Amino acid sequence: MFFEDRRSTRFVVASVAFGVVLSVLCSSSVWALTVERCLSSDNHLYVILRTTSDRTRVTSVAMTNMSANACCESPVSGAVLTALAAGSGALLPNRTRTTVISGLPSNTVTCGANFSATAAGGQGQLTLPGGSTVSANAGFSTQSVVAVTTADGAVPAAFDVPTISRSISGCSISGETMAFPSTAGVHTPSDQGAGEQSSQTATYDDTEGSTIGNRAPGNNVPPTQASPDGFLLEGDCSNPATCEVIVFIATQDGNAAAGVAAGGFTIDSSELTESTECGASSILFNTPTRTATATQTATATNTATATDTATATDTATATNTPLPSTTATGTATVTTTGTITPTPTPTSPGICSLTPKVGCTTPVGYKRPLRINLQKQIVTWRWRSTGAIALAALGDPVNTTTYSLCVYAGAVPTFQFELQAPADGTCNGKPCWKSRGAKGFRYRDTSRSNDGISRVVLRTQPEVLADLVLRARGPNLPSITLPFNQPVMAQLIKSDGPECWQSNYSPPANKNTATAYKDKND
Repeated sequence: MFFEDRRSTRFVVASVAFGVVLSVLCSSSVWALTVERCLSSDNHLYVILRTTSDRTRVTSVAMTNMSANACCESPVSGAVLTALAAGSGALLPNRTRTTVISGLPSNTVTCGANFSATAAGGQGQLTLPGGSTVSANAGFSTQSVVAVTTADGAVPAAFDVPTISRSISGCSISGETMAFPSTAGVHTPSDQGAGEQSSQTATYDDTEGSTIGNRAPGNNVPPTQASPDGFLLEGDCSNPATCEVIVFIATQDGNAAAGVAAGGFTIDSSELTESTECGASSILFNTPTRTATATQTATATNTATATDTATATDTATATNTPLPSTTATGTATVTTTGTITPTPTPTSPGICSLTPKVGCTTPVGYKRPLRINLQKQIVTWRWRSTGAIALAALGDPVNTTTYSLCVYAGAVPTFQFELQAPADGTCNGKPCWKSRGAKGFRYRDTSRSNDGISRVVLRTQPEVLADLVLRARGPNLPSITLPFNQPVMAQLIKSDGPECWQSNYSPPANKNTATAYKDKND
C-alpha cells in the first residue's frame, strides 16, 4: 500500500499499554515536521525536511521504492512514546545528504517555488531561501552533498535497517529505514514497551519527560549512550541561526514510484522528550520518453524512362523521407525514421498518494455532489456533516498547511487526479488563504492558477454543522480521464496532519460518461 499522505500518516486511536493510556497523535494536533519531495527530469529524488518547532530530533528517515509511512504517539506523562518512519520496499540507491543547513531567512521550501527539475543537466537544482543551492550535480551545488553513510558534527552516519516494525492500536508500520545511531555502524534500538535499553544506540521509543535516548538525566539503563542519536533540526525562523533544513537525494532503482518519511521527537533545550513528530510523502517517477528509429528498404524494377515516387506510411507517428533513384534497371530506396513518444506516467503533483489514505472522516446526515464536466472544465466537491470539525484539526493553511482533493476510482481504488491549494500563497496580489477566526478558513483565487481552484471553504461553525467546499475550473485543471471505473472516492487531505475527510460514491452514478461525472455521496 502506498503511503497515505505527502507528509504524515497517523491515526486517531487510543490504546492501553502497561496500564497507561496512550493516544496516537490525535485529530486536534498540528504537526511540525514536514516532508517536501521534488523530482528532477532524470529521476533524482530530492527530500527536504524542515520543522516549525523550536527543536526536533529526527531519528529515522525512509526513502524506499514503495510505500513509506510514519507512526507517532502524543505525549502522556511518563509514557513510552513511539516515533518511527519506515518503508515497505527497498531503500533507494545513491542516497546522499547535506548537513543541517542553518542561517536561513526562512525554511519554507517548495518544489514549485524553489526547485528546477531541468537544471544541472536534468539532475535538478534546489535554491534555498537566501540563495544557496543544492544539487546532485556538484557543479550546481553551493551546499556540500555527501553520502548518507558520512558523519559530520551535526548528523551521524546513517545505518540501513533492513527490517523494523512497530504496532500501535490503529497504526502499524514495518519495513526498511535509515537510522542515525550514536555509535557508527551499531544498531541497538529502543524497545516499544520498555523504552530505553542497555547499550542503546538508536531511538524509536522514548519516555516522555526524560532525555532523548538512553542518557541521564531520566534514563539510567547501563551502559547508557554517551551522546544522543539522530540529528537536531530547529525551526525558529525568528532567528536565522535556528532556521534550518536538511536535504536528502536519491535515485530511481527501476520501480515506478517512491515513498519518503521521517520520524523523531520534539525536545526542549535540555533535550527532554516532550512529544513526537513524523511526516511522510509519496511520488511517481517520470517515465522516460523513448525514441525508436526504423529503416525500411524497398527494391523495384522500373521502365527505362520512368520516374517513380515512393511513399511509405509509418503508423507509429513516423516522419517519412522517400529517397527514390531510378534508371533502366534501377533500385528505389525508401528510408523511414519514426519517433515513438508514449504517454508518460503522470507524476503526482502534490500530497495525494497512489492509494487512498485510511481513517478519513465520512459525512453523516448529508449527501453532497461531486461534479466533473470536461466540456465546461469544471470540478466541484462538497462535504457536509452533522457535528463540528475542531479548528485545530484544520492546521494553518495561511502559513503551512497545504490541502489537496484526491480522487480515486475502481474496485481497487486507483489515483485519478489531484487538485491542490498550497499553503502560504499569493493570489492576485493578496494571500490566497484567509482565516475566518473560529469559523475556519477560506481560499480564493480568481485567476485559478493552482489546478484551476477558485474557492476552498473549511467551515467549523456553527457546531452542529461541518462544511467543506472545493471549486475549480478552467484550463489549469489537471488531466482527467472519464468515464470512471466505479465506485469513486474523493478525499480532502492536508500536508501536515492525519486529519482527512472522505466521500464515497457507489454505483450507479447519476452520470458517468466520457465528458461528465456526477453523483452524491453515500
